[in-house]
Amino acid sequence: KFVISPITTNHISTSQSTNPLTKDEEISTDDFNITVTPEEKYLPDVIPLYSNGSEYITSKPKKSFLQSIFYLLSQKQILISTLLYGVNAFNQLASTEIIPLWVVTSVSDGGFHYNSHLIGIATMITGPITILFQILIYPMMIDKYGILNTYMFGSILFSISIFIIPSFSLLNQLNNSIVIFIAIVTAICCLGISAQCVLITIFVLINNSCYSYQRGTVNGIGQTFASLGRLSGPYVGANLFAWSETNSLSWPFNYYFTFYLFGIFGILFTKLGSLLPRSIQRRKREPKVPRYTDSDDDSNYEDDDEDNDDNKIIK
Repeated sequence: KFVISPITTNHISTSQSTNPLTKDEEISTDDFNITVTPEEKYLPDVIPLYSNGSEYITSKPKKSFLQSIFYLLSQKQILISTLLYGVNAFNQLASTEIIPLWVVTSVSDGGFHYNSHLIGIATMITGPITILFQILIYPMMIDKYGILNTYMFGSILFSISIFIIPSFSLLNQLNNSIVIFIAIVTAICCLGISAQCVLITIFVLINNSCYSYQRGTVNGIGQTFASLGRLSGPYVGANLFAWSETNSLSWPFNYYFTFYLFGIFGILFTKLGSLLPRSIQRRKREPKVPRYTDSDDDSNYEDDDEDNDDNKIIK
């Protein structure tokens, strides 16, 4: 029996078939007084309501994985925050690599001729200091100055520290091992504190740069950039430092060069962070109706950047 959609009230008429093997044949149904040809007997049980053959309006096809990635990276806040994670991971790992290489270098080459035992003691002392900073001081900085200003502080602290550190070799003229050791511990502490201020705030910026249904993918993008930075940072840092120690060039292309280069990178990354709007210091306002699918239609989402009244209260 041929079932007709309830909204269809007109008779179905078709042009006469030109196939000589078939003839028009009237078929009466019990429910509707209509005529159909033999070809129409093979139509679906429910007559399509739309011209594309679908019973319902079909939604736009879901984007592929690469399309979703490219769409997310086209968003300014997502792109900058994830890039910040990658480039700062590069800088932090590179500096962590060159500091031990520098302190074990001979005094004539600008180092301190430390052994692994002294390097371990210096690193051990800096551990409790950075932990106390993270527990006691960092939360107060966030409350008082906000996320972006804390990031700026950490990035600037890194740049200043990395610029000054190679000048500590001048302390060798004092022939005072205690002063030299305190200077090295101070330098490592400054780098550790700057890393905490930068990396922890970047985690917040990444999560605030997107909506909740995008958060997993965006964090994956950020971790990818950070992995690339951690992969290349030690290699680039170690090779640059080795070249600067053996090139027989004068200042600033001697062992100072590697520190100065990463200090310049730190300034550039500070400038990159300043491009973020202050509204990124809080989470995006979620849609009124929850959505759990990937789509480039964000019309149901309200943009925090346009919420000027709320931005006024952000530090």
